Parts: sequence; structure tokens; C-alpha cells
Amino acid sequence: PTAKSVIFHAHKVVLQFCAKGSTLASLCEGGHDTLSSTTTMPVVPISDINPEVFHQMLQYIYGGTIAPSEWEIRSKDFIDAADRYGVTNLKIEAEAWYAKHFELTVENVIDTLLYADDTSCFLLKEVCTKFILENVKEVIASDSFESITQSTSVMKEILSLATTNKKQAGDGKKKGIEDLNKLSINELRAKLYDRGDEFDGPRETLIAQLEPRTGEEFE
Repeated sequence: PTAKSVIFHAHKVVLQFCAKGSTLASLCEGGHDTLSSTTTMPVVPISDINPEVFHQMLQYIYGGTIAPSEWEIRSKDFIDAADRYGVTNLKIEAEAWYAKHFELTVENVIDTLLYADDTSCFLLKEVCTKFILENVKEVIASDSFESITQSTSVMKEILSLATTNKKQAGDGKKKGIEDLNKLSINELRAKLYDRGDEFDGPRETLIAQLEPRTGEEFE
């Protein structure tokens, strides 16, 4: 490590168990030629991330909590770090905080939506899309609107949500499905979390996981 390097100590087994399947866990697999100058323990080089953000991500993996003041100033940094290293729970919690507290405007909503699409932040995408639909004339007239028209997938999602919002209840679908369609991504995630199921993914995936099977009824 260089003189400016910061060394964080972590247990390989903890990262592989608590961040199972993540990029961070995969970094601990196999041998590493680089050794610490003070110990014989292997060193995994980490670059292009704020050391404090990485430190707090490690603490989170170990079961620590993040102070509200840190969420307030670093929620987007946590999204970026968790997305890069595959720490799903941190990413979802950071996204929920950011989506709730970040003030959307006509000027920033397009850039925020494209960012959410790039990082697969489905809740943030939903929040941005709803804002666009509620302020459609102003957003279309904004300078940034042209950038979203170049993304076919994002445009399809906006149109899909607009169509869903216009649907009337009781259109012949089986019991419970219309209720699921009315829930926000946050509410869908909470239901899946309570069931112990995977709770990350786009709206369609979450609803499919919650749809009652044959002989079951939605609660």
C-alpha cells in the first residue's frame, strides 16, 4: 500500500456469508499476491471509492447501523458503492432514503431517472416516473427531456406506468392481482421481506413473486 492508502481489516468468511454472491465477496476468493507491510495477511486493493464510504459499508455488512446524518449526506454514495460491490440490502436502504428525501424538480428529474435506470434503482425510477406523469407538460418543455427520448427502455416504463394508472379495478383479473398493482415498490418489497423472499428487482418481478398460486388468495 502507498503512504496515502487506508487499510480496513475484515474477515473473509463474514464477507462471503453476509455479502454472499456480491462482487465484494468474490474479491476475497482465491489467493492474493499483495501482502500488508505490517502483517502476513493478504491485501485486496480497492480503488475509486471514498474510504469513509467503504468503511461504513463494511460496518453495515458486519451488522452496524448508519446514522441519519450520514444517510443525509452520503445516501447516493452508498447507492453507488453498494451497486458496485453488490451489497443489496445497503443499496435498497440507501435508495429508499434517497428517494424519500431528495427533492425532485422539473430540472433534475430526467437526470435522476437516468441515474436510477443505470444503477437499477427501481424505487427511485418509480418515484421519478410518477413525478414526470404529474408534471408532464413542464418536463416535456425542459431542456433535459430530449436525453430521455433516446432511452427506449425508460420511455416504455413511463408509458407502462401511465397505462397502469388508468386501469380500473375489477377488470376481470383474478382476485388480489389488482391490489398488488396498486402497491408501491417499497410496499411490495416489504411484503417479500416479511416472507423471507428475494425483494430486489423491477415491479413486474416483485408482483410475480407475490401473486397467489392456484388455490391461494392474496392477503
